Amino acid sequence: MRPLLKKYEQMKYSGTMVVTKILYEGIYRGIRFKIISSGSHPCAYVGFPIGHIFSMVSHIEDVGAILKCKEIKKMNLTYDAFMNDIDVHGGLTFSKWGDGTILEKEYFWYGWDYCHYMDYTEYFGLSSDIKSIGRKWKTKEIFEHCLDAVNDFKKLELKIDIASEELLKATIKQEVFFSKN
Repeated sequence: MRPLLKKYEQMKYSGTMVVTKILYEGIYRGIRFKIISSGSHPCAYVGFPIGHIFSMVSHIEDVGAILKCKEIKKMNLTYDAFMNDIDVHGGLTFSKWGDGTILEKEYFWYGWDYCHYMDYTEYFGLSSDIKSIGRKWKTKEIFEHCLDAVNDFKKLELKIDIASEELLKATIKQEVFFSKN
């Protein structure tokens, strides 16, 4: 069951990227997530602790390097598949360890922003026409996107678990074969 959004702040556009404020943070299905305001636009992040498969990478592309086996290749767990499996607004645009400010250092964070064509973005210096046509995202909408992203990561994690089991079985078969010969 999806949790309800409680005790949050609404996104307030301030025209600068200096302001960074947590609008909401929570845990869903054991995965941390945060919604922040960077002043000019909102961003969302999903974090994985040290030791989690998605924290064992230094960049999204490394997921494919970690998972090299026939079974995983059959499941198309490539960089492109990873990017497509995690369906977030505008695609994943951030993947780093937290810096200890808004994002904790003990977590590897994946993020996306709401600063794309047809998104409302308030930078000082933009014409009022550009500011007025974009969509102003509400914290509640971004919250729902975070829950969907967590579900996507969980589905990908299940694929990886299944592939890992297949890899383990193949390794055991290989060890048995070589021990007999």
